[in-house]
Amino acid sequence: PAIVIESTPALGAAALTAAIDARRVDNVERLARLDDVHVRTDDVVRAACKPYSKRMLDVLLDQVQREAAAADTLADAAQLGDVARVRELLGTAGSTDVHAALQQAVAANQRAVVDVLLAAATPAQLHAALRTAVVTERNELLGVLARHEATVVGADDVRHALRLGRRQAVHVLAQVIERRRAATLFEAARMRDAEQ
Repeated sequence: PAIVIESTPALGAAALTAAIDARRVDNVERLARLDDVHVRTDDVVRAACKPYSKRMLDVLLDQVQREAAAADTLADAAQLGDVARVRELLGTAGSTDVHAALQQAVAANQRAVVDVLLAAATPAQLHAALRTAVVTERNELLGVLARHEATVVGADDVRHALRLGRRQAVHVLAQVIERRRAATLFEAARMRDAEQ
């Protein structure tokens, strides 16, 4: 059967485990190369059990090495502000790599790299980057991250900035929260009017 290309990381991990247990080398090869699927130590151990398949083990080990190399390189490229290299490496980067790269880009104040990574980052990664921007006083990047629609901004973030004495960050975050609240109220009023 054909492999479903669109999958969640959890679904991909479960499918990879099933393919390893069934000794379906062709499916293991396809799944291991998907962006959302990350080869874990457990997968390599499972593949090393009998009946042993050298090809399947080679495929998994190759992917582990590739992911490890991508993590370092993507983070390095992000820190250096190498936008072209970041774009190139995003194709093979996993979720952990994106997280590390976004943190590096924020700490190094690489606005262009952050713009590229926004679309690849999860809400949790965006929120972690937002906290880093507060700590490192990257206020321009804080604004970019806070205004991004997938970033969750709450009162806890304002309190965090207050505790650190980051007054400009407090202002940026409070403004974003206020704008979002106003937009939500406006949308609710518009829907109410449409129903009447």
